Amino acid sequence: MPGREQDTPPPELKLLCVGYDRDACDRISAAVQERTLYNVTTFEAQTIDSAEYLLDQNEIACVVSEYRLDGGVGAEVVHQTDDVPIILFVEDGSEAIASEAVSSGVDEYVPRDDDLETYHELADTVAETVIDDKRDDHSDATLTDVPVDSLPIVLFSIDANGIITHSQGQGLIDLGIEPGELVGESLYERYADLPGAIEGYETALTGEQTVTPLELNERIIETTFSPLGDRNTVKGVVGLSIDITEQVDAKHETRQLYTAIETTMDGVALLDSEGEYFYLNEAHAKMYGFDDLEELIGESWQTLYDDEELERFDQEIMPVIGREGEWRGEATGRRIDGTRFPQELTLTALDAGGLICVVRDISEQKSILDELSRTRAELQAVLDNALAAIYMRDPEGRYRYVNEQFEDLVGLTDEELLENQPTAVHEDEELIETIEAGDREALDAGEAVKREEEVWIKNRRRTFVTTKVPLFEESGEPYAVYGIATEITEMKERERVLHSLNEVAPQFMNASGPIEISQIAVKTAQEVLDLPIAGLCRYDDEENVLVPFTTTDQADALFEEKPVFQPGQGLAWEVFDSKEPQIVQDVASNPNVYNPETPIRSEMILPLGEHGVLICGSLQHKRFDEYDHEFGTILAATTTSALTRADRERELKRRDRELERKNDRLNEFANVVAHDIRNPLTVAKGYLGLEREDQDSPHLETAEEGIDRTFEIVENLLSLARAGEQVGEVERVSVDDVSKQVWSMVCTDEARLLVEDEVTVEGDQLRLTQLFENFFRNAIEHGGSDVTVRIGELERAQGFYVEDDGLGIPEEKRETLFADQEIRDQDDQRRFGLAIISDILGAHDWEITVTESEDNGARFEIVTAVAHSPNGSEQKRENS
Repeated sequence: MPGREQDTPPPELKLLCVGYDRDACDRISAAVQERTLYNVTTFEAQTIDSAEYLLDQNEIACVVSEYRLDGGVGAEVVHQTDDVPIILFVEDGSEAIASEAVSSGVDEYVPRDDDLETYHELADTVAETVIDDKRDDHSDATLTDVPVDSLPIVLFSIDANGIITHSQGQGLIDLGIEPGELVGESLYERYADLPGAIEGYETALTGEQTVTPLELNERIIETTFSPLGDRNTVKGVVGLSIDITEQVDAKHETRQLYTAIETTMDGVALLDSEGEYFYLNEAHAKMYGFDDLEELIGESWQTLYDDEELERFDQEIMPVIGREGEWRGEATGRRIDGTRFPQELTLTALDAGGLICVVRDISEQKSILDELSRTRAELQAVLDNALAAIYMRDPEGRYRYVNEQFEDLVGLTDEELLENQPTAVHEDEELIETIEAGDREALDAGEAVKREEEVWIKNRRRTFVTTKVPLFEESGEPYAVYGIATEITEMKERERVLHSLNEVAPQFMNASGPIEISQIAVKTAQEVLDLPIAGLCRYDDEENVLVPFTTTDQADALFEEKPVFQPGQGLAWEVFDSKEPQIVQDVASNPNVYNPETPIRSEMILPLGEHGVLICGSLQHKRFDEYDHEFGTILAATTTSALTRADRERELKRRDRELERKNDRLNEFANVVAHDIRNPLTVAKGYLGLEREDQDSPHLETAEEGIDRTFEIVENLLSLARAGEQVGEVERVSVDDVSKQVWSMVCTDEARLLVEDEVTVEGDQLRLTQLFENFFRNAIEHGGSDVTVRIGELERAQGFYVEDDGLGIPEEKRETLFADQEIRDQDDQRRFGLAIISDILGAHDWEITVTESEDNGARFEIVTAVAHSPNGSEQKRENS
């Protein structure tokens, strides 16, 4: 063999093959020559007679025969030769054939199939049989005659005492043993730990050949122990060891591979040169919808694909296999029910023709990939169209993704940003530090970090809420960090303005008058809304014009003469008249502008109700936006409310002063009238008394009654004049106590007072005394001197009632009893008492209702805000 050193040519081995075709003979010859390293010469025979002839004419070393032959069976060849070993190498063997062969004297029996391993097994058997046959049957024969020094085997002999007498062969070197090193050693001592070796040796001493696998120096050695000598006298044992580690490993690997193929979820199949199946695993059959593997054996693979796909195989795939021996890619298979499925396919050419086919159903994978692709597209659309500026950077700080908003924010394109670090593309150091610091914080924290940041971008300070999200491999190593920045500059400015407007609101409420309110409004527009050109115009109702009232310094500097707006003149009057705010982004183009030559380019005019307008201007076009409109409207509403309050307070103060003056004049008038009338009446009554002492006349009695009535009218006038005044000190007053006190002063001997509940009210005790005095006088006057008056708590409202059992008040007069001040009684006298009652109740903000009592008399129900009974119990006490 190439690379093998040998001093002498290999020995010749003549081999007779009986009953085989030429191909089988060639395979037998090649296997024996490969495994034994003999120079093999092969003879062929088909019958027993031709075999006999070849045995006579040649020195045949070994016969390999088929069982069934023309004219007999292979075992009969034994009878033609006694000194040549014979091996049956049978294709369709059985235990019966093996038993017959052994009993016929055949040396070895080896079953045959197309597997190369069976041919190797035959070759090893031939080698062992030939060597065994050449054992020292004659005294002059020795093992040294066998040239095995360069062969990968070990040839050894052991005498009858177990002493190793000979060892040679390349196999010793492979086991780490020098040739001849074992000679002279006892088998029992050297290989005491190999019971299989001792058992094989002792079995051979009995005349029986054994083959035993032995594990030696981590190798597997198949060792044949054969008796040395004739069959009756065994002189020792001759042995042949062959290293079969690779074969055993190969068989093991083959079994593992077969198991893996049978259990894999991938479909595996073998196609012959005609493209027909001669092997497939269960997964392959089921993938195409077949329950029985045999249904596909002998069938063409082309039945599992559509014509369109077959055309692709012919044009694209098969040429690649022809050139490169293999093709991998995706195809579309067709199941037995006609459904189609995507597959991942590997086709590998076999040396003997045909293909190895490995197929995997990737329907689920395709579905997942399609879903992933859709999700990725949707996510990309979200990222590209998000209002936030978004970027992704790798661990080295390079930009890997930016959306359009981020490009617009920093003023760079994705071509300029991607694959670059911030330091390479941004000029602003603050921006660079802000980006990198946030990314570092998120990576260090190992989780999303959210914070508010202020950055100077495009010549202005801008505020963002940024979220930094780190992404990690399964190993825990970061592979990217996402940055998401949402600008909140306008929101923060809006918060600032709203906060400022809330802070200034109390100033409006505490302002003393229109001037101070106007100054606060203009100052707020200038400082809070950042509108330096502003002014407030007040409506002058006497002149019917809008007059400049308060303006900012910049407005004063801009306009030498402040305009006065007449009805229908300019945008200011239009807003005042419609009460609708206006924002004019281009003043010059507006036809209603007051002064076409004005330097103002845009303005916002806000109505202040009936008070005027607030005007804010700018030297820039389109200066005002929706937030200006919103905040301006809030400011205008606050200003309007404050001006309305100021006007109302001013009017109330004016009315209070006027009322105070009227009350003063009324008191002065009442006092003067009372004084001027009382003095003459007092004098008249004095003289009348003197006259009655001298004489008694009914006319004098009538005159005295007239004078007393006049005194009563004067007192009533004074009471009426003072009753309308505001109540004095308000305190908790017991209706029971006040009513009893008053009753003791006005009652008659026959009249009675019943207080049925204890009621307490909040009121002026002096006014309440006057109230009950007039109730009682009215009851006695109209109910008679024996009238009964009841006082108690209302059931359905807070308050009390006063009722009597007199004549009552007609139903048609009840609603207007207190409204009509000109109602007169039967004596044509004015009812001052009811008027006084009405004024006292009005001063306390109480309400009165007139109805009928249970005794058909008059009942007055007074509803108060705080009247209550301390215990709710009914108490009746008679006072007379």
